[in-house]
Amino acid sequence: MSNSGVCKELDDMVLEYLALVDEHLAAWNRISERFQQGREQISQAKYIMGPRNVSADCYDLRMKALRGVTVNGPKDIVLRDLWAEQQLAAKEEMENDQGRTRSRQASENGDGPINITDESRNDRAGLRRRGAPSGATSMASNDDDSLVNDDMHKKEMASLGDSTSNLLESAAPTMATKKKKERNPDPLLWFGVFVPVPLRNAQGLFQKGLQDVVELARIRQRLLELEETISVLKQSKTINC
Repeated sequence: MSNSGVCKELDDMVLEYLALVDEHLAAWNRISERFQQGREQISQAKYIMGPRNVSADCYDLRMKALRGVTVNGPKDIVLRDLWAEQQLAAKEEMENDQGRTRSRQASENGDGPINITDESRNDRAGLRRRGAPSGATSMASNDDDSLVNDDMHKKEMASLGDSTSNLLESAAPTMATKKKKERNPDPLLWFGVFVPVPLRNAQGLFQKGLQDVVELARIRQRLLELEETISVLKQSKTINC
């Protein structure tokens, strides 16, 4: 690369670097301002509720992070909603459990209630006609049909009862699991059901500050890359001279 090309690329790099420095300072100022406002809101909440009611003693030791950061590259830093991902995974797991339960019930109950076709009925009636008078045959056929219908009705009712009991048994743990997984993880509930407005405002300010922290990390990573590139270009320019 010629010296003119190196100088032009250096100028572009320096201009981009200065623009990123401005963005870095702006993000830093936003973080500082929001964290300061959040602490002021917490002070107001302590004044309203009492210092002992808004302290580390109210923390739930089972707490888990609701936000996460995924770094896939220098420019790909994403703020993740871990709670939403957990809810989606729980929903998919529940749907899979319901599908397996339905498949198991279908395999246990067969394809459905036992149905006797007209052809099988005629075959049985034809067998019973042998060696019997015509009038007796018709009466026996009617009696056999009524017995078959009674048996079918009993089998259908028994199959329906088994299916209902299986559904109730499988629904009970599913509902309990769903209720357990849908527990509200909002940290504000650690301090009571009806929390003061300043405490809720503090939560919102800190959550917005997390987004600025991710943006700050992305800008910082890009600045480091530019510094390395500028250093390499300066060495290349010196060698060419």
